[in-house]
Amino acid sequence: MYWEKIEELIDKNSNLLILYHSEMGKIHARRYRKLLREIGLGNVWFAILEGIIVASGQTRDEVEQILQEILPAEKREFVYIFQLKGK
Repeated sequence: MYWEKIEELIDKNSNLLILYHSEMGKIHARRYRKLLREIGLGNVWFAILEGIIVASGQTRDEVEQILQEILPAEKREFVYIFQLKGK
């Protein structure tokens, strides 16, 4: 609904692009948390980029290491990392 305004603001201030991806990552993480718990996962870290899980691991450090290996440097600041706690 407000995409044009968001795009205009992002173009004026590149830091807002990072914030945008972070907030969108939070939204996607909520949906994924439910689905991942339903299949029995717990105590796992995940990384989301543009609504897609791109990495997972047992620790945050493990996920960050994977991201270093698989993502272009210019995309890394747009990744949202979250932990799925317990089972």
